[in-house]
Amino acid sequence: MRRVFGALTDVLVLLLAVAALVVIARKQSWFRPKPATPEAFFRVGQPLTGTSLDFSKAETNLVFVLSPQCKFCTASADFYRRLLEAGGQKEDTRFIALFRQDATEGRSYLDGLGLQADRIAVVGSSLNYHGKSVGTPTLLLVSREGVVSKAWVGKLGQEQESEVFSALDLHPGLARHE
Repeated sequence: MRRVFGALTDVLVLLLAVAALVVIARKQSWFRPKPATPEAFFRVGQPLTGTSLDFSKAETNLVFVLSPQCKFCTASADFYRRLLEAGGQKEDTRFIALFRQDATEGRSYLDGLGLQADRIAVVGSSLNYHGKSVGTPTLLLVSREGVVSKAWVGKLGQEQESEVFSALDLHPGLARHE
């Protein structure tokens, strides 16, 4: 009887030790997947698919993938406004807003935020990049050939916002020329 009790105690201690290790491991990042970076999701040099947009109309296209239901899109409106205002410095840059909703809802959403894009398009759920659906908000720097050269996902911090301005060779605070 003592042997059985001793064996049960040993098994119980072993199970508790394993359970403790699992709890510790979960609190650490050992078993957590690392968050995907825009560079991991959007492979630079790959074409953007799922849209029939003609990117050849400008040397550089900044594509905004937005949704009226996206709280981070709305929270980013001031940054987008500064970006669009500064965008008039470059005639070879086009600003394109893509929505999964209809164009009227997209235009109404932009108007409500005080934003003017050069083009508004509807892509439904077909917009994808390298086989993955594009979430909102996403900014994509797309070449004349339709190739993504930079990507930013989510509500951007100040450093990332500066990176977007630099990538477009824009300077915040300068008004858009009409």
